[in-house]
Amino acid sequence: MPALLGGGVLSLDAVGFAYSKAEPVLRSVTASLAAGRVAALVGPNGAGKSTLLRLLLGQLNPTAGQVAVAGQAPGGLSPAALARCVSYVPQGDDGGGHFTVEGAVAMGRFVYGDRKHVDDALDRFELRAVTQRVVSQLSGGQRQRVRLARVWAQSRGVDQVAVLADEPVAGLDLKHAHGLMESLRELAADGRAVLVVLHDLALAARYADDVWLLKDGVLERAGPAAQVLEPAILSEVYDVPLAAVQTPAGRLFYRV
Repeated sequence: MPALLGGGVLSLDAVGFAYSKAEPVLRSVTASLAAGRVAALVGPNGAGKSTLLRLLLGQLNPTAGQVAVAGQAPGGLSPAALARCVSYVPQGDDGGGHFTVEGAVAMGRFVYGDRKHVDDALDRFELRAVTQRVVSQLSGGQRQRVRLARVWAQSRGVDQVAVLADEPVAGLDLKHAHGLMESLRELAADGRAVLVVLHDLALAARYADDVWLLKDGVLERAGPAAQVLEPAILSEVYDVPLAAVQTPAGRLFYRV
């Protein structure tokens, strides 16, 4: 595992990114996330959330500033080395295509060359009854659970330091959406840094320690969830008047 060089497990220092000569997608983003914490990356559509994740994964190189995962630029790590320290749920992933459910989940252990935690992942995401079904024949919500189970199995590696997830609750019903967020909290409790893109602000308020709030490529706020998820701040960023109500289960947001 790469040596941690101070700061957070995930860090961005004055990071900018633009495709060719187009307008920048991200502008001078500075943020860090420590081990053991869950951060929700939120903001309007087109804010640059998926691009930020791709920079942390080394799929893109910043046009300004520096990105680091466990103290190293992710673009300098081999795919295998990166997979051993970071797990990733991409947006729109097919979850295994024509593999069986069991085979698709086992792909999460490919970099380790074993099948550890596969059975645990199948049970955790309630996939035991469909293990021999072909993934492409499942419902959208079931396919998403396969993707999450695959990443859960991968994330149990001893060198894993971070989990990145791009809209992982999309297509999940209430039970499985909350179950997924609880699983991410468990991974954080085990010492991972977790960064998850969410559109549901109530889920962010309930499960995230920190919130990174993006708008038009600018990180408007980054800090403890209770400080960032304020109606006045959110109303300005989302360009819609919002209010909040505190419930026993957490804070809910609604349009006024």
